[in-house]
Amino acid sequence: MKKIYASFLLLFFLSGNIQGQGFINSLSLSPINPSSNDSVILIADIFTSYSSCGIANATVNVSGNNITVDVCYWHGMLAALCPRIDQFNLGILPSGSYMLTFNMFTSSDLNCSTPMSAASSSIAFSVSTTSVSDLLSNEVSWIHNVNGNTIFNSKNTFGEFVIYDAIGRKIFNKKIGENQSIGLKSIVTDKGYYIISYQAQGYKNLLTIPFVIF
Repeated sequence: MKKIYASFLLLFFLSGNIQGQGFINSLSLSPINPSSNDSVILIADIFTSYSSCGIANATVNVSGNNITVDVCYWHGMLAALCPRIDQFNLGILPSGSYMLTFNMFTSSDLNCSTPMSAASSSIAFSVSTTSVSDLLSNEVSWIHNVNGNTIFNSKNTFGEFVIYDAIGRKIFNKKIGENQSIGLKSIVTDKGYYIISYQAQGYKNLLTIPFVIF
């Protein structure tokens, strides 16, 4: 009887209390410490309270040092969690300090004609005039090929290649030589947010590259 009662409460919660809502798990940037030479990407880890969801429309507005990203997600009819990790291009930003606000809306139609405010979150970040990893970034390559695999190539460097998951656990570690390629598809199989750390011999700075598996 207790199990049936608990199941009924869970069903009531999904079908009533969180209907029309969305949740923002985290907001992050790629690169993590952008410079005025970088094209900045916002990575939003969210979920809605429905079994299916997709982006109906999205706008990015940069006004001085304030950035607003408005995203409306369409959803299905069944009450269930629909997780997503989405990327939004903020473009190349001048050096300075920024405040970014991510506004999430949901709607039952594909055109988002009747949006409901679901969640909102803000992050502050800075854009530097030069990147500490510019030199090392120019010495390696980062290739997305047509087969869905992402290739890291050390080119003329050699050093230690590490992959961390979203909570900082080391899931892969390998010393690589010059002009050695590593395909991420065979290493990382679960969807989510990851960070590559590459320490090349002869370079003081550590190269970090965020990436997302969909």
